[in-house]
Amino acid sequence: MRFGGGFKPVMRSSKSISCLLSIKLSGARPPCLPPLTTVYNRSYLAGKGRPVMFAYNPEKFASLYRSEIGQRLWAFLIRPEIIARLETATELGKPAVEGIAEQLLQEFREEVLADRVKQMIGHMVRQILERRDWVLDQGDVKVQSVPFIKASRYRRPDWFTFHAFRNTSDPRDVAITDRRQNPMLPAGARWTYYATFASPLKASVAFGVNDLGQLGLDVRSEGYKRIRVERMLRRA
Repeated sequence: MRFGGGFKPVMRSSKSISCLLSIKLSGARPPCLPPLTTVYNRSYLAGKGRPVMFAYNPEKFASLYRSEIGQRLWAFLIRPEIIARLETATELGKPAVEGIAEQLLQEFREEVLADRVKQMIGHMVRQILERRDWVLDQGDVKVQSVPFIKASRYRRPDWFTFHAFRNTSDPRDVAITDRRQNPMLPAGARWTYYATFASPLKASVAFGVNDLGQLGLDVRSEGYKRIRVERMLRRA
């Protein structure tokens, strides 16, 4: 079949033919192929948002980004599995970089311990997540992992933030409200603060709440929503 003025046959070298044959036989990406470009992205990653098909805007990190470590970090952060970890940590209400701390140390070791490098990582992560329709929820959140001490937490634009309180005489008796300071809580019991959550995943897994919109309506109507949690999460 011809298209327009015809076509030219593609001439392949013996080296390239061997490379293609190795793909068919093993199914793996052989070393004879060049590395994936830094705009590579898997658009079917979990979560909403556009594919990461854009160049990093380094702004105040321009000189560091031009260095070898800057280039390697950006290529690392836009890997599909790394973006999935960033989004999973965020879905759980954690700072995004908590999801990749181990992977960063394994890949870069002491290179990521410098404060300036960690700041650029946070800057890069923000651009990646904002491109995928996450918004900044809170900065300087304490992180319980190396190499980070503080980091930013993100959320979806339509998420609500709730605070859970437990009945001191019955820990499975939980009251959820939208205020941590001076909350309106059920009378006749003593309540202690337990947790803050915003993501649908955390609401469902930890509290059995599957409709945050309805929860918001209930809280606005009564000041709180009282539920019974049959299985409480415990600190490891």
